[in-house]
Amino acid sequence: MRLLFRFRLVLFYIRSMNIIIDNINTDLIYFNKPIPNKIIHNSNFIRLGYSNHLMNLNSICIQVHLFGLSSSLFSNKIKCILNNPQNIITLQNLITLEKKILSLYSSKKKAIFDIHDKLIHKINFAVSHYKSQHFANKFTQLPANKTFILNISGIWEDYNSFGLTFKFID
Repeated sequence: MRLLFRFRLVLFYIRSMNIIIDNINTDLIYFNKPIPNKIIHNSNFIRLGYSNHLMNLNSICIQVHLFGLSSSLFSNKIKCILNNPQNIITLQNLITLEKKILSLYSSKKKAIFDIHDKLIHKINFAVSHYKSQHFANKFTQLPANKTFILNISGIWEDYNSFGLTFKFID
């Protein structure tokens, strides 16, 4: 599947600059050499890249619009629960992208579809929150309709399986 791409520039609290890709051309995705994973023991992390004649990115950031959310605070993240059928097309597009990226990575191990499992089966996901270091004291419900950034940074791989490394950012 060949997708066109267009860019929007987003500044994240002057810490970093990200280009958000609305429609991704998966032919422009590449993988770096595996390095030891610092999060999952006895596994590797393979950084994902996206490159064309204009730029070279070390992750893919996608704007995700979701409707009918309910939210609660746990640990240092916000747990969002999807309650609205309006999200089906968005979720299907994310699942298709996950399957396409994992199919590009050549491995005979079992692919684990974490985006699919978290968004379809559990119908919830956690969001990293960067607006305030002390947001837990000030947390209120998120708006029912919200835009998040899905940051896909690479692939994790252990002895038996592999999957995407990603997070939702508020």
